[in-house]
Amino acid sequence: MLTIIVSFFKSFFIILGMFLLMLVYALAGVILFGCVKFGLELGRHANFKTVPNAIVLLMRIVTGEDWNKIMHDCMVAPPRCTRGGSYWESDCGNSTASILYFCSFYIIITYIVLNLLVAMSMENFSLFYSSEEDPLLSYTDIRHFQTVWNMIDTERKGIIPVRRVKFLLRSLRGRLEVDAKKLYKHMCYEIEKLNNGNDVTFHDVL
Repeated sequence: MLTIIVSFFKSFFIILGMFLLMLVYALAGVILFGCVKFGLELGRHANFKTVPNAIVLLMRIVTGEDWNKIMHDCMVAPPRCTRGGSYWESDCGNSTASILYFCSFYIIITYIVLNLLVAMSMENFSLFYSSEEDPLLSYTDIRHFQTVWNMIDTERKGIIPVRRVKFLLRSLRGRLEVDAKKLYKHMCYEIEKLNNGNDVTFHDVL
């Protein structure tokens, strides 16, 4: 359950982007296929006549259910349809637009967005339930580093002056604790050299 909760918060912007993408495709679908004649899959409950109907249909396509049949229904051409005097009076489809529309949507959603969500969940699962006895960094280590960082970065900008890195390194405990005799001075020197005396970011130090 903890993995699901953390994955949801970390994946929020991916999920938001997916719904925005679906909204854009729904609007495009209404314009391109809103007047297309009903076929085998396009019907009263699955069509592009309104934006809500289009969103529901796209959510069905995300599951992979007969999306190719819907694509072929949107490619209907005479004599199985009637061409009117204008675009809005015709109930015919458009083969080129249909192929580009449905194939691009299915590829983006299925092979990019959904895979990003799965990868995020797998990463969090491995973080919480790692079977290694001595992992490089545990979730507790990262949380401890973040807590110490927030003591210095009080404005939550994600950057701190390079001169404050010494205090940060002294405050770390556990697996992240720095050996004062061997590594402390060397790490401070390398960080200052790397950033030319400028501010350092959270990930630079971690």
